[in-house]
Amino acid sequence: HVIMSYTVTVYAKVKGDRDKLSLLYTRAQTLIVRVSAPAALLLVVNADPLVSLMGASWSGSIPIFVWLAPYAFMRPLIEDGFGLLWAIGETRSTARVLGFQVAVALAAVPLGAWYLGVEGVAYAVGLTALIGWIGVTWCLSAHIDLAHFRIFAAPVAAIGVSAIASYLIHPLFEFENLVADLLGRTALTSLVYLSILWIVEKQYLLEILGEMREIMSADDPSAT
Repeated sequence: HVIMSYTVTVYAKVKGDRDKLSLLYTRAQTLIVRVSAPAALLLVVNADPLVSLMGASWSGSIPIFVWLAPYAFMRPLIEDGFGLLWAIGETRSTARVLGFQVAVALAAVPLGAWYLGVEGVAYAVGLTALIGWIGVTWCLSAHIDLAHFRIFAAPVAAIGVSAIASYLIHPLFEFENLVADLLGRTALTSLVYLSILWIVEKQYLLEILGEMREIMSADDPSAT
């Protein structure tokens, strides 16, 4: 939300320049993905200990966390896409995507709840988020050049390696205490994820963060 509070203003300033708008969107999405991706990953990796902490009544609900992960990952991407569409005056496109999402949710959520209970609702939420992301991406493609490889390649690779590391290494120091085990698994997964990103994208990320600081300073009246 901190990133997106600035991106809409910046998008509006360069809305007439496709190249600059594409570059800014790519860089904003780069930061958002690298924050939302580990959040989604931790939901999946920690699904078992989280369910155990919640008690026996939650047993069997691991799929809920797994299917909520896509929602956690895609929601900030969708919101930033909406922000760009709003900044360039494409409010009708935003309304169409939102309307389609609502229609899907109105059908999928009751059906999911009817057939699979709470787990089905989680599936429906994940599906609704996916539909929203596809819709936003399709609308944006008419106004900017989408650099999906630049945005997703590194975090997807980092997620894969982190998940494998958690699966292979975590059993070597698994704790009997559930809270300690949850914290240990989270620390291990996060460390591997951040290390890979730092190795692969250190210079690029520092450049983006520097640009974000300049934008924030320019928009901060106290800085003048």
